[in-house]
Amino acid sequence: MLYRTTKQFYFDIESSGRFSVQTLQAAILIAIYELGHGIYPAAIISVANCARIGTLIGIDKSLSSWDLMSRVPWIELEEHRRVWWAIIILDRFMNLCYPKRYLVTRDPDPESYLPVDDDDWDSGLSKPEHAVTLRLSSQVHIGRFARFAHAVPLFSQALSRSGEEPHNTAQLRRTILSLINLGETEGVTNRVLFCTLNAVSYIAVFVLDSPSSRFDTEDYGRPREEFVSPETISALQHAVKVMTRESFESIVHDCEKLSPFLLHMLYKALVACFRMKQNPPAGLDVALNIHSLKMALERFSSRWLVAGTYLLLAKRQEVFSLIESP
Repeated sequence: MLYRTTKQFYFDIESSGRFSVQTLQAAILIAIYELGHGIYPAAIISVANCARIGTLIGIDKSLSSWDLMSRVPWIELEEHRRVWWAIIILDRFMNLCYPKRYLVTRDPDPESYLPVDDDDWDSGLSKPEHAVTLRLSSQVHIGRFARFAHAVPLFSQALSRSGEEPHNTAQLRRTILSLINLGETEGVTNRVLFCTLNAVSYIAVFVLDSPSSRFDTEDYGRPREEFVSPETISALQHAVKVMTRESFESIVHDCEKLSPFLLHMLYKALVACFRMKQNPPAGLDVALNIHSLKMALERFSSRWLVAGTYLLLAKRQEVFSLIESP
């Protein structure tokens, strides 16, 4: 009921033509709520709508237009940038979840400015000279949101190359993992499961390894070679690592802080486990991992309803994998 009321209120504001950064921020929150609770296709439409409104009011120009720095107050400019980066990231996340779709936002160019450090922004200490371009972001320490934005070109590459054979995308997978390691070195991640950068990065690796990304859904007769890359095994190890008793209880206690991005990563990890169940890699307890990931999705459904949907889909995938196994 509250969702419908909020959605209707936003629709009334939008219909009146009163567009602003504040209404766009509200639209982003609605889109996140929809993807977190599995309200589709509304979530996909909402993200696309955010991109259209952002372009209409001109905040897409805030990333790379130096002239705006002299015409727009710094706080306002940085807020515009953070809003547009949020839309860009949401667009890529939605497409990584459903690789057959198309992006509605352009890739940022190397001279695009990243969000400033989160602590400086929250404390009001950020300055225009603190802004770092995408081209230089690997050479300096940046905040959590900025490092997430820094990964956008890699996510876009994963989408555009998801149909290629695994040996052609090995370097891209290694680059994605290197970015995760860089983030951990900088200390922007405390717990793997709470890090949206890690979650979306591993989703990108799963997409590059997924047979369904390399074949059309109607091409059932074509033989599909099962492939599990070292990067996928690393992603699985990280996903299950936090399912130890101590970490799991801590996560459940702080479930309100759980990002919905992480749930799709857990689902993709489950599907990857099903694929390797017949021939598990050495040192990987696939059966235990499946149990841990199922338990996580079941517990997290109390925060985001889409977790329950993913669990149901995973169980169906498990049945199909048993039917297809020799």
